[in-house]
Order: sequence, then structure tokens, then C-alpha cells
Amino acid sequence: MDTIVFKCSIFVPNMELMKSLSVILSFCCLLAVAASGQTADNKVIEGDTSQIHELRSLRGDVLYGMLLRQTDDSLFFQIRPDLILRYPLAAVQSVRLAPEKTRPAPADPEPPRLAAKPDPGSENLLFSPTAFGLPAGKGEFRTFNVLWNQVEVGLSDHFSFSGGLVLPALLSLGIKATTPVSPTTHIGSGVNIFLILPEISASAYHVYGVFTKGTRDNYLNLTFGAAASFEGSLAPVFSGGGAWRFSSNWRAMADVTLLAHPDGSIVVPSCSASWFDAKNRVDFGFLAFSPFPIPIPCARYARRF
Repeated sequence: MDTIVFKCSIFVPNMELMKSLSVILSFCCLLAVAASGQTADNKVIEGDTSQIHELRSLRGDVLYGMLLRQTDDSLFFQIRPDLILRYPLAAVQSVRLAPEKTRPAPADPEPPRLAAKPDPGSENLLFSPTAFGLPAGKGEFRTFNVLWNQVEVGLSDHFSFSGGLVLPALLSLGIKATTPVSPTTHIGSGVNIFLILPEISASAYHVYGVFTKGTRDNYLNLTFGAAASFEGSLAPVFSGGGAWRFSSNWRAMADVTLLAHPDGSIVVPSCSASWFDAKNRVDFGFLAFSPFPIPIPCARYARRF
């Protein structure tokens, strides 16, 4: 009987070679992972507001904004201050600096705000009060021909208080209440008291009502009331006038006051102009007293605070 002999050989791997191949394969895997995770260009700085970034998705979207941060599976991309998008890395093709030609045009700058138009100081004509009041917490110092120095303060939007000194020795106090009936119709009332210093006993007062038609820029004004002299005799007092603002910092005023005293009426006409800005006002013009119609120069300076 013949015997058949089979020869076989077993391959025994070289251990050093296997170790080398393992190292190479591991390194290649790491490179592949790094390449797949490196979505953003190395010039892109996360959260840098001085850069404009371009994000391209695999489906063709192109967004401009700023790459905020990147995680293992997502990135966060801000396209507006109030809108941040979260994109899966698997859906992102690239993130790079936006080319100059494709960058979105900057938003139109906010137009400059116009300065508020200065208040012409409509609370008074040259002499007569109006039905416009000082706003709450606002005040004004004014001096008329340096002889009458007065401070008025808005206690609320409807009430104001004033105090002053008529040189050389006359103290003045006043309070006024005003209210709008409509946007162009205002009414008010008030009282002014004058006390002789230092006795503060003898006094004179003026009680009045006032009607004003128009706006603070252009209006007509009527007052009616009565005044009592130091001796105690009572006399009706009426006035009529108005103001016209003809430019941003200028206005014209006219006013006529009638004191119907039993011993003889007195008429005081006045005509003046005003220059003013946000804090300062200068009124200047002429007035006269009947029965001597001689124009007398007058001036008043006012300072808002």
C-alpha cells in the first residue's frame, strides 16, 4: 500500500513588523478623523468680530456671519446679533473668511438724530403770563432790566411757583395753574403778590385768568383779572397779545396791558423780539406808558435749569 505524504507550512508573522503596521494604521486613522473634523479654515478665529466668515453647507447654502464655536459634532454660527444657528458638522462643507467681493454690504448707518428744537420760553410774554406752564422739575431764572430778578420752578406739569426781588426793596411771590383743553387751547389762573421790605406788611396783588390759543411756537393770549394797590383800591386788568416764532432761534412778541383804575386808566403797549437756545433766552424791545407814549428800551435775560 502506497503512502501519500502532504507537506504544509505555517506562516509565523514577524512581531516587529506587526507592531510597525499597527502604528502606521493608527496614525492614518487619526489623520482621517482630524481631516473630517477640520471644517473651518485655519485663518478663521472663533468669535472674532473683526472677521466676516462664510459658511457653505453640503446642500448649497451660503451664509455670512461669525463662527462662534465648534464642538465634536456641531458648530454655532451667528448671522445676526439676535440669531445664532447650530449646524451639524456632517452638513457643513467649509467655513472660511468671506472673500471681499462676496461680503454683504454694511448696513446703512443710523441717520444722525436732529437736535431738539429749543423751547422759546412760552410761559410769559414780555409782561403778561400765558396758559403754558413749566414742566415738572424744570426752572428758569430771569431778570428784567436788572431791576426785577425772579426764579420760577415747575412743581408739576400744571403748577409753578415763582419768587423774586424788585429792586430796591420789593419782594414778589407768585403761583400759576395751567391745563390744556385741547392740543391748541390752554387755560390757566394765578396770583402775584408784592410785599415791601423789610416790613412785609403793605402789599399789592394781581389775580388773573388766562386763555391761550395756539402752540408754544405761535399763539394768541388774553388775560383778565384785577389788581389791588397798596392803599387797597381795586382795578380791573386786561391784556392781549401773542407770539410768532419765525425761525429756529427767533420769535417776535407783542402785548398790550390795560389797567382800568378809577383815577385814570393806564395802557402799556410793548413790542419785542427773542433770541434763544436750549438754555438761554434774550428778550429785547420797547414799551410805553400812557399818557406818555415815549418808547422805553427794555431787555430781559432768562436761563433754564
